[in-house]
Amino acid sequence: MREHPIVAPSVKSQGHRKIDEEKLKKACSEFESIFIQNLLKSMRQTVPESKLFGGGTGKSLFESMFDQEVSKHIATRGGVGLGKIIYENVMRHTRASSPTTLPSLTETQGKPPRPSFRSKP
Repeated sequence: MREHPIVAPSVKSQGHRKIDEEKLKKACSEFESIFIQNLLKSMRQTVPESKLFGGGTGKSLFESMFDQEVSKHIATRGGVGLGKIIYENVMRHTRASSPTTLPSLTETQGKPPRPSFRSKP
């Protein structure tokens, strides 16, 4: 049986597993880091190339690694707020469906639960 990555497998209550909030926070921060890295990459593509530093594959590799580290640093310092928004929405959604629990994978036929985007009446 496959475990859900942000659900603590050892904590069960009445067929539900408790959300591991620290893993969720980390996943949201990592997602924000990837988003910021893509922003930096897109911004870098708008700057004209300069032959001053030689260019080549070494330069592109360095820039890619630099953008990755800068984006991680930005995300851990609060970033642009995307990680926090995602975390709060996931927590609000799970609290609305049941208090900090998700259905176990056996209840969903081995598939992770699908989010419902329909508004509740």
